Amino acid sequence: MLKTQSMAHKSKPDVTRDFEIPARFIFQPFSADWRIVSAETVEWVENPTLLRSLLGRQDEEATEKNWLRVRIDVPDAEDAGMISMFARYPSYTVLMNRTEIPEDVLTAHENHQNTPDVAGRSFLVLIYEKPEFMDRFWTPAPGDTSKDARPMRDEFLNLSLGDDANWPWSLRRFLNKWGLWELGSGFWRDRNMKNDQPGFVVVSPHSLREQQDNYRKAVLKSSGREWLSTHTLSGVAQDVPPYFFVRCSYCKDAIEAAITIDHLENRDFGICKRHDCRRQFERTSGQRKVYCSIECAHLANVRKLRAAKKQAERKKKGAKLNAKS
Repeated sequence: MLKTQSMAHKSKPDVTRDFEIPARFIFQPFSADWRIVSAETVEWVENPTLLRSLLGRQDEEATEKNWLRVRIDVPDAEDAGMISMFARYPSYTVLMNRTEIPEDVLTAHENHQNTPDVAGRSFLVLIYEKPEFMDRFWTPAPGDTSKDARPMRDEFLNLSLGDDANWPWSLRRFLNKWGLWELGSGFWRDRNMKNDQPGFVVVSPHSLREQQDNYRKAVLKSSGREWLSTHTLSGVAQDVPPYFFVRCSYCKDAIEAAITIDHLENRDFGICKRHDCRRQFERTSGQRKVYCSIECAHLANVRKLRAAKKQAERKKKGAKLNAKS
């Protein structure tokens, strides 16, 4: 059930009425087999022609070189996880926006004017290969199994916190469990190159880490008004109960729909106060919990008592020294 409010006319006293919409949220994901492969920057390129036409602009900003030609080496499936600098794998070139490139590879102040040569900078990306991806007229079909999107949302919000070194591998396990992030994200096919069109989709671990940060802020109650003003639910009506349903197949869409529903249902999320945990959790009771679990609360309390004991011992030691002097 989705709960919302109706507001009386402004000329009348402020009166709100809660009502429930009978609805069902269906997450029917794709199956996927993601791999971590090596990518390397080649050169700056102008914004893709198709993108400029979609923007409807031909001015200087639209033709700015904010994109890079990137070469992606694709090892055989048997070599997955065995990336070698000496091996030669099939290579494909794609166009990636600079925002998809990790900041330790391409810093914010670098551009095509002050850093014209950016060739040879390596980083990792995730790819999911499928021959059908080479056909731009192919329509993907999700799997037959429906899953609960809320556990996926929780898992992504708390995935590999404070562990950037293992982030790509944690992200790979997450996507292999839940499916496609979104189709066509992360790159444009480089139609100016003569090699075969890549039969894969690409995910940039760097951009999904930023997306995780955005979602962790978006789920908080303080972000509800802003989130709901920019994220609506696309539903489909039917003539049998529950009469209305929201269907998602991509992880990104399902997470955002779950956050929208969370705000509509007035759910309350917090961030664990234990500094080396910082897990996001839902407050299910009327109390304002500050820790995600009993274990975190106990550990934080033990640390607090130990710190207070040390502080008392220091004060006692200082008092003795002052007495002697």
